[in-house]
Amino acid sequence: MDALNRVESRAESLRLQYRLLSRRYLVAVVRSVDVSVRASPASCVTVYWGFGCLLDGEFELLGAWCQTRFDVTLSPELVADLGDRGVERIRYSVGTPLVGKGVERGVEFFGAAALPSIAQAMAVTVALVAPRHRQAVAGAFQTVVGASCSSSATDVLSDVEAGPWGKKYPQIVALWRLALEHWRPLFDLPASPRRLVLAADRMAAEIQGSLERAIARHGSFADSAEALEFVCAVLLRAERRLERAATSAALAPRPYGALGMAASGKPLGSAVAGFI
Repeated sequence: MDALNRVESRAESLRLQYRLLSRRYLVAVVRSVDVSVRASPASCVTVYWGFGCLLDGEFELLGAWCQTRFDVTLSPELVADLGDRGVERIRYSVGTPLVGKGVERGVEFFGAAALPSIAQAMAVTVALVAPRHRQAVAGAFQTVVGASCSSSATDVLSDVEAGPWGKKYPQIVALWRLALEHWRPLFDLPASPRRLVLAADRMAAEIQGSLERAIARHGSFADSAEALEFVCAVLLRAERRLERAATSAALAPRPYGALGMAASGKPLGSAVAGFI
């Protein structure tokens, strides 16, 4: 049975690693997770994984890659693999490590404009507050994210600052005020593509959380191949959950949600086609 499970796991891994991709994406997110590997001299390898949003508002996994060298940036081999499987253009990249300690170490990522990750900022925010306050604090700062433009976001943040959570956690307000200047390119986007960018960022954060919890439960891996197979299996399960959620959203339209639906229940693709 173990041998059969390993064959099925390898098949799933290959299905993700060699799937053909679309030529153009509105947004792509690349995240990484460190895994403990018993066969590695460094005892740890980094697995990168990618997530993309198409022009029609659909989301799909881009792949997973194992990187044993210590580097905080995308490897040229990773980018080359995406190109080999069909990617030609990415309009926006969210929170993706494109540049390391020097500009010369940056990686050209299909012409993508770099945007900050609001989801990562929110994760830092809730980590700084007491557990019993996290849901309420996240809701308060989420109103800043939902602002229509950067100046409006500044006004909303001032309202949060004057409220109970701003008074209790002034250091978080100060961090967000500094961050708003870096988030201006995101707020400058038209509403439809901005919703999709935020949705991709949020869903990638949720998948990352599921992946980290699954790896923690599993423990160390025999080698990097086993680790990569495990990560691919977790990612594909997450993708199937997104597909089921998309089907449910199509059957029960709502103003818009994590899957980038317009008020009519149709994808927002027609509104973003001109941005790529």
